[in-house]
Amino acid sequence: MNTDHTPPRPSQGALRVALVYAAFAGVWILLSDRAMGLLFSDPEMLVEASMVKGWAFVAVTTLLLYVLVTRLVGQLNASHRRERAEAEEKHRATQLLTSIAESSSDAIFAKDGQGRYLLVNNAAARYMGRSVADLLGHDDRVAFPAEQAARIMAVDQQVFSSGEIVAGEERLNTAEGERVFFSTKGPLRDAHGETFGTFGISLDITGRRQTEKALHDSEERLRLALVAARQGMYDLCLETGTVTVSPEYATMLGHDPQTFQETHAGWRERVHPDDRAAVFEKLDAYLEGRLPDYRVEFRLRTRDGAWKWILSVGEIQEWSADGKPLRMLGTHTDIDALKGAEAALRDINATLEARVGERTAELTAANQELETFSYAVSHDLRAPLRAMSGYSKALQEDHGASLQGQARVYLDQIGLAVHKMSELIDGLLALSRSTRGELRQDRVDLSAMARRRLAELAEAEPQRKVAVEVEGGLVVQGDERMLASALINLIDNAWKYTGATAAPKIRVHAGEVNGLRGVCVSDNGAGFDMDQAERLYKPFQRLHRQDEFPGIGVGLATVQRIVQRHGGAIAARGVPGQGATFCIALPLLSNDQGRETDT
Repeated sequence: MNTDHTPPRPSQGALRVALVYAAFAGVWILLSDRAMGLLFSDPEMLVEASMVKGWAFVAVTTLLLYVLVTRLVGQLNASHRRERAEAEEKHRATQLLTSIAESSSDAIFAKDGQGRYLLVNNAAARYMGRSVADLLGHDDRVAFPAEQAARIMAVDQQVFSSGEIVAGEERLNTAEGERVFFSTKGPLRDAHGETFGTFGISLDITGRRQTEKALHDSEERLRLALVAARQGMYDLCLETGTVTVSPEYATMLGHDPQTFQETHAGWRERVHPDDRAAVFEKLDAYLEGRLPDYRVEFRLRTRDGAWKWILSVGEIQEWSADGKPLRMLGTHTDIDALKGAEAALRDINATLEARVGERTAELTAANQELETFSYAVSHDLRAPLRAMSGYSKALQEDHGASLQGQARVYLDQIGLAVHKMSELIDGLLALSRSTRGELRQDRVDLSAMARRRLAELAEAEPQRKVAVEVEGGLVVQGDERMLASALINLIDNAWKYTGATAAPKIRVHAGEVNGLRGVCVSDNGAGFDMDQAERLYKPFQRLHRQDEFPGIGVGLATVQRIVQRHGGAIAARGVPGQGATFCIALPLLSNDQGRETDT
């Protein structure tokens, strides 16, 4: 509850006095006249009594008016004193706030709903390079470049619309140069809580930012100096091309540190001509953000004209507001002796039989990498592929009926792409498995294996009528899993490339390649040009168009690697339009071969 005493207004006090006087006079007249009539019957006595009554009325009313007027005047004086005290308090508060604002080194300002200045302190006017009078009634466009003014006014409008306080850093072009401010802006509200403008306080933190930057630079130089002990350090300004280097940098190139002056252009000119393209490409790629780091080896000309191998490592330390690199710190390491040792080692390795051991180690490492690759293909590539397939099937099942025209074509293309990618992964895995893993020595019946595969193909495509012949007793010794993969690839190719033949025929029979007996798969299908035979065993190389005979081009490459791992050989002959024969010869081919033929 509000307990403040509100004094009556002058008009209310005067009305109250008049009413009291009228009431008293009315009561006096009514009661006194009636009393006089009852008390005095003699006219003379009544006249005298009336005179006395009149003077008594004057005296009483005078006293009453005096009391009422005195009270009213007292109330008016008290009200006036309170109002004067409140006005003086408000004036002192206003003077105090004005004094604080004018004495503050922070920019303090207030604006109306259109962004026009209502109040500007001296600090704000100084930063904007205008007088207070020039700023009042105008918006930020009179003090800042158009782009910055638009950005400031957008923030002000956000504060005005949301009614929320916003704080953050601003980089502005002021009369004192580019400055960094930490600004706090909020809404101005009237006595009813309605927003009629915005206020702001901006603290100049340019010095703090410069100090922080200098400290960071110092720490970074110290870090690089500790890491790059006994190495040359450089500090490159990418805007001007000037370079600040350490004494070690100059010394390793044979220059006097006191007189040597490095520049980016001078450094580029001293790089060995054979190294320039690679070095400059790597530097440009790093500066453009296409490489995560900069680390490169090259030869650099010394003061006496000799060439010295350098390992250069660098890192961008400063960017412009639009993300352009401005400054790069790094080190130069003299690796001339290391390169000499590497060259000597290469010469020694060229003449030592110990390279066999190194080759074995390289093969082991390659197999490990292949294992890693196979794992990645099996797991990392298949996971997103399964997701694509699952989502496309879900889309087909849930929304297939509503898909029309090109949308359905796109969905079908996704399915085809998933299927193609799955085939490619399978092919890559088969290709990788063909050159790794332990090679077992099993007794393998290729005849039985061929019959099973041809039966599976015939069952999958019952509409095709293909004449098949499988010679019995084709038994070899080797890794059953790998040999099965090789034979199935050859039979599947024969089945595929006879797809357009009127009377297709496939034979699996014994043959001979380079003096070694082996197993051959022959067909009367599309065949191939013998001039292109060298491309048969290269991964992803195909002799036929995809729309004629789909595939991924890794089958024969897999077969060749499997046969070579068994110490055997593979050969092929073909004629376009007349068919092809592929023979694999293994050194451990069994001699007890029958001559059964299945048709």
